[in-house]
Amino acid sequence: MSASVFAAGVAIVKSFYLVFVAGLFTAGCDLSEEPCVRVHVSPSGDDACEGTASHPVRTPSGARDALRRMRQSPAAVGVRAEVVFADGEYRISEPVRLDSCDGSNVTWRAANRGKAVFSGAIDLSWQRLGDAKVRSLLPPEARDKVLVADVPGKSPMPSFSGGSHLADGCKSEIPISLFSGTNRLFYARYPEGEFARTSSEGETNAVGQLTGFVGFGDAPLLAKLAKEPFAWAFGLWSHEWADCATPVVSVDVTGGRIKVEPKMAWRPKKNMPFYVFNAFFALNAPGKWVADLERRRVYLWPMEDVPEADVALSDGLMRIDHVSDFAIDGIVFEKTRLTALEANNSQRLSVMASTFRHTGSWAVRINGGSDCRIAGCDMYDLGEGGVYVEGGDMKTLAPSGHVVDNCHIHHYGRVRYNYRQGIALHGTGCWATHNLVHHSMHTGIYARGNDHYIGYNVVHDTCLFNDDAGAIYTWQYSWLKRGGMIEHNVVHHTGKPGRTFARTHGIYIDDYGSDVIVRRNIVNYANYGVVIAGGQDNYVYGNAFMNCATPLILASRFDWADSKKGRDSKLLKELETNMVTVTSALWRTHYPGIMKTLELAKDDPAIAHHAWRNTISNNVAFVSGDWGRWKWEVVGPSTVWTNNVILDEKPQFANFEHLDWNVQPGSPAYDIIKDCQFEKAGLYASNERATPPVKFSLDVSTADWQGFPKKEQ
Repeated sequence: MSASVFAAGVAIVKSFYLVFVAGLFTAGCDLSEEPCVRVHVSPSGDDACEGTASHPVRTPSGARDALRRMRQSPAAVGVRAEVVFADGEYRISEPVRLDSCDGSNVTWRAANRGKAVFSGAIDLSWQRLGDAKVRSLLPPEARDKVLVADVPGKSPMPSFSGGSHLADGCKSEIPISLFSGTNRLFYARYPEGEFARTSSEGETNAVGQLTGFVGFGDAPLLAKLAKEPFAWAFGLWSHEWADCATPVVSVDVTGGRIKVEPKMAWRPKKNMPFYVFNAFFALNAPGKWVADLERRRVYLWPMEDVPEADVALSDGLMRIDHVSDFAIDGIVFEKTRLTALEANNSQRLSVMASTFRHTGSWAVRINGGSDCRIAGCDMYDLGEGGVYVEGGDMKTLAPSGHVVDNCHIHHYGRVRYNYRQGIALHGTGCWATHNLVHHSMHTGIYARGNDHYIGYNVVHDTCLFNDDAGAIYTWQYSWLKRGGMIEHNVVHHTGKPGRTFARTHGIYIDDYGSDVIVRRNIVNYANYGVVIAGGQDNYVYGNAFMNCATPLILASRFDWADSKKGRDSKLLKELETNMVTVTSALWRTHYPGIMKTLELAKDDPAIAHHAWRNTISNNVAFVSGDWGRWKWEVVGPSTVWTNNVILDEKPQFANFEHLDWNVQPGSPAYDIIKDCQFEKAGLYASNERATPPVKFSLDVSTADWQGFPKKEQ
């Protein structure tokens, strides 16, 4: 990478910083000002009341309507307003909808943070099970324990169908979830907590179409499964980064196979992980359940301490459209089938000190708009991901200004886990800063698009059952989507404990990601510390790696499928379709490497796909394997590779085992590691935090100097 390109990268960071600081002072309302209009809400109120302190309204929708009426007064037009929620639970059967009438200097807040709860739960009427056919399918110990309840509604319940990579035209749905108090209850499955393995490849017919038959040689299990009326199967059928849930259509006990609906995008392989679920024979302990989707009926063996359960049925809790200058403070959002809070095309939305938990889908989604800020929130037990933000303009490189800051996000991906992240940045110019993200089956923080900033986050215990994934992960498969910075993050323990070889990486710049600056990060225990997978014009500088099989790999993708297409490459076609944008003065200055790639493509479109012009400098690795450099004989001359060292000694942290990674003077790489700024990474104390900050979670994996992982034989 040339000096001019690095200077352009620094300019990106400066512009990000200005947007971020501006967001701090413009998002939301100034809570120090006394409001001119106030609506009071209480679970014991009445929506027919006017919303005063002595006569509060009862529901969030009633509060919205009361505020609209109050602000019709000429004296109240445009003045600051707030809606105050007293302690208690507010049951919501369908999302509260706000539009442009409901914003402009408005705050919805809990009178006492964390005490006002928006809940999408519905109580069910549970009965003892008398159905003789169902009782015969249950294990003997369950027959007098299982209860049954009907779920309100008329049409069949949403199915379990879905996954990250489905065949074209397949529908993905989010199912209902049951909760016993604050505990999510999981459907009955086999094997419990583990995976079975396919015994043969998926079968195809004479024209190569999947028939749905997959080999599984456990005859006793198949005999039980053949009797099940509602069984499903979930599998990572072809790749551990591609999941799919499908009904079990039939069982061939003699042939040792099951038939599923062929919804997966690839043919199932042998020895791939899967499990069967929603099966009565596996309903063998408290907390498990089975659903009859057509009849809207659920069967549950209740927990001993909470004898019944409720169902998260609402399709979200709050939907915000075209609202500006609106703040949410200290409210708890819980137990919803879909995303709890979704905002579309809104400006200067601020969500602070709030808690999101027990969802079937995401906690928060920001679609479009600008300068929205999610700050100081706690998010956990989420069906899909934590915060999804998207905005900005690629052609003009105008940043969205969306910021996810100082949030604690953990134990997510409980319903769908592949490609459901703690934080997902899409579009142009989004920020993820000072967050603590941990405990997920897949990625921690994800970015796709242009000029995103990921800085000062702590990410640990991610990718706990996966392959070809990263704790911090960017996937572009595009030379048009590029840019951004990943700096001062702490990434600890990526991959399943005890599973010593899977492609689970600390920081993963996948599929031609380009113009990304990766600097001053600390990565401990990952298969690869940093991966550059075919990208160009990246700058990887001053990072510290520990216990990594390969601390850094520069992987040229010249032999990959797309490069073999020459001028028909998706990447080149996308550039040619957007030549007006790519050749503009703005883009030439911002991403000068694109023009060099186009020049290469004139003479040899295939060779243009190599990992050209990357700079790898001043990185240090401790107790790790060697650097990885693919196709070095080709890309080496265009790569700057300087002052990268591997040391067998330890870096002399204050207390490595107890996760105090402040480096001590005298360390062999003191200057590099101190500049990683470990002490500044992660959560920080703020009057916007929902709970006091912590550096790592209590269940963080231990840190030890066990050396880098060895490949499994």
